[in-house]
Amino acid sequence: RSTRLNGNQYSGYLGVLKHGVPGFLLEGWFHTYQPARHRALNFDYGQQEGRREARGVGKYFNLPALTTGDIMGAVRDLHEKFSHTYYKPIPGSDDALLPLNGAEVTLYRGNEVVASCTVDNEYNGIFVFEDLEPGDYTLDVTLDGYKPLADEYKVPVTVTADKTSYAKLFLENEN
Repeated sequence: RSTRLNGNQYSGYLGVLKHGVPGFLLEGWFHTYQPARHRALNFDYGQQEGRREARGVGKYFNLPALTTGDIMGAVRDLHEKFSHTYYKPIPGSDDALLPLNGAEVTLYRGNEVVASCTVDNEYNGIFVFEDLEPGDYTLDVTLDGYKPLADEYKVPVTVTADKTSYAKLFLENEN
């Protein structure tokens, strides 16, 4: 779509971006996919949304990139499905699996524990680690009633400056 204003032709007329004003549109919390809206209940997830937006603005204005990076992910049951009236995931997707409330995610750099994070009780499974030095890390996760991860199943993650790396963690019920 385009519009003409004061003798100038502008394309991509989208509400506030009209008249040649630079900017970008954010999906933000206007999610129609219920699991995505559900993740928004997690404060750290919302903060990550803000960090991603800030990175975009920084790139646009050629500001210096951050020298640290972040890790974000979700912890889910390996087999059990999650069912609720207000939660309609895509069948066969990771969103269909039960998010594990209270799981303890531990971040390692080599053999050293860097940080830990406890998943909230909002059935979203979200964990976040921020302001990490670039490099290679490993994630481990534990939860009562679930089998511990064998060393070969701990999740390697590479942190890159000014980016968020993503990880999926799955636990198997002891039963």
